[in-house]
Amino acid sequence: MSVNSDLQALLTEQERRLYKALQEIDTKERELRSIYNTPAGKFIRLYKNYKKELKQKKNAEKNNYTLWLTQYDTLTEKRRKQVVAEISTMEAPPLISVLMPLLHTSLPVAEQSIHSLQAQLYPNWELCITGEHVPNQQLRHSIERFTTGDSRITCTFNNDNGYRSEAGNASLALASGEFFTMLDPGDMLNPLALYYIAREIAQYPQSGLLYSDEDIINEQGRRREPYFKPDFNYDLFLTHNMIGHLSVYKTSLVKQTGGFQSALEGSEDYDLALRVTENLQPQQIRHIPRILYHKRVPEASLTHTTEKSSCSHKTALLAVNNHLERKGIKATAETSQEVQGCNRIRYALSIHQPSVEIIIPTCNMAELLKICILTILAKTTYTNYSITIIDNGSTEQETLSLLSLWKKEPRIRIVRDEETPFNYSKLNNRAADASEAEYLCLMNNDIEIITPEWLNEMVSHAVQSGVGAVGARLWHPNATIQHAGVILGIKTGTGHVIAKINPLQ
Repeated sequence: MSVNSDLQALLTEQERRLYKALQEIDTKERELRSIYNTPAGKFIRLYKNYKKELKQKKNAEKNNYTLWLTQYDTLTEKRRKQVVAEISTMEAPPLISVLMPLLHTSLPVAEQSIHSLQAQLYPNWELCITGEHVPNQQLRHSIERFTTGDSRITCTFNNDNGYRSEAGNASLALASGEFFTMLDPGDMLNPLALYYIAREIAQYPQSGLLYSDEDIINEQGRRREPYFKPDFNYDLFLTHNMIGHLSVYKTSLVKQTGGFQSALEGSEDYDLALRVTENLQPQQIRHIPRILYHKRVPEASLTHTTEKSSCSHKTALLAVNNHLERKGIKATAETSQEVQGCNRIRYALSIHQPSVEIIIPTCNMAELLKICILTILAKTTYTNYSITIIDNGSTEQETLSLLSLWKKEPRIRIVRDEETPFNYSKLNNRAADASEAEYLCLMNNDIEIITPEWLNEMVSHAVQSGVGAVGARLWHPNATIQHAGVILGIKTGTGHVIAKINPLQ
C-alpha cells in the first residue's frame, strides 16, 4: 500500500469515527431517556443528581473565597501595629496621588471610595478629584466638605464632555506625587494597599509601573471573583488588560507618553498601560501578589453583556494593534472566538518559512504511530518541515513494515537505535544534535493532528524575540483538555494548566 492511499484511508477513517461517535451519543441519549422513565431509572437519576450535588458542594467548599479571605486577608490588630511601625521608619516615603474622575456618579458610592482611601494605614497620599460641572449639587457639596476636612483632597469641576480619559487627564494635572493611581467611584482599596505600594517602591526605586491582584465587590460589600495575577506576562497582557487595578504609574513617565487618550475612550487604561510598558524594562514592572483593589460590580451587570462592553472591546483591539505597530511587531489582534472579552494575537510568518524537524521516538505500537505520522502528512499546512522517527528497537512486524514503507517518503527519515534502553531525553538529544533544521518539534507517537495550522501557529510564536520554547494545547479523545501549557509552582514543582476540563461544559 502507498503512502497516498494510506492518507486517503486515514481521512476516510476519521470521518467514519466521527460519524460513529455521533451515532453512539445519540443512541446513548435515547437509551438514557427510556431508562430514566422507568421506576428504577428515576431512582438512578436521583442518585446521580445527589452525587453531582455532593461533588459540587465539595468543590464549592474547596474554592470558598470567603473562607480564603478569613484565613489570608484579615487585618488583625497585631498586623496593623506592625505596619504602622514599619511606615514610621520609612525613609523618604513617596507621595502617591490618587486620581478620581467623577462622571455621573452618585453620592454614596463616591463617599465609600473616599472613606476607603482615608482608611489607608499609609498616610502620604493625595486625592485629586475632577468632576463634570455641577453633575449633582448634593455630590458637589459633599465633595467640598471632604476637601475642607482633609487637606490631602483637592477637587475641581469643569465643563468637560463626560469622557473618562479627559477627566483622568484633568486629575493628572492636579497631581504632585511621584507616582499616581486611579480609583473609580464605588471601588474600594484594601487598607494596606498604599502601604504595599510604597514598600515595593522603596525596595525597587526604578519601578515605573506596579500592579496588584483584585476582586469584585457588590452593593452589600460581598467580595468574589478574585483575579490572582501572575508576574508580568507580555503574551497574556496582549490578550487582555491584566494590569487592571490596582495599577500605579510613575507620574513623569505617563506625562511624557501623553496621558490618557480620548480616541480610545473605554479602553484608555489599557492603552495607557500598553504605551507605558513600551518605555520600561521587564524588571521595572512590579507585581504585588495581594488583593488590594475591590471593583464594584452590581449583581445585575454580571449576567449579561452590554453594548458598552462591546464598544470597549473594539477600542481594546485598536489599542493593542496600535501598540504592535509602534513596536514593529508583525501581528494582528482580533477578537477571541473562545474567550469572551479577550484578544487573539496572530503573528505573521515571513515568506521564507523556517525549517522544522519533527522528532518522534517510538517502539512498536504501529497503530498509534500510523495515525500520528499520517495526520501530520495529511493535515499540516506548514510546508518546510521534515519528520525523524527514532525507532528504539521495534520488533513487531506491522511496525517494521510501516517503517520500511516510510523510508521511501522524502519528508521522513528513520533512525534505528536498538542498543540504548528507552530514555526519552537521550533519544531526543541525539536526534537534536544531528539536526540541521532551524527549529525542533518534539512529539510523542500518540499524537493525532486535528488542526491543520498547528505548526504555522507554533512557529509564528517561536520566531518572536525572547521566545525559546512553544507548547500546544492537547486534547483527550473524550473532548477534555489534557493540558493547555505547563506552569511552575504547583504540586511537585510543575503542573498542567486546566487539565481534564471540558471547555464546552
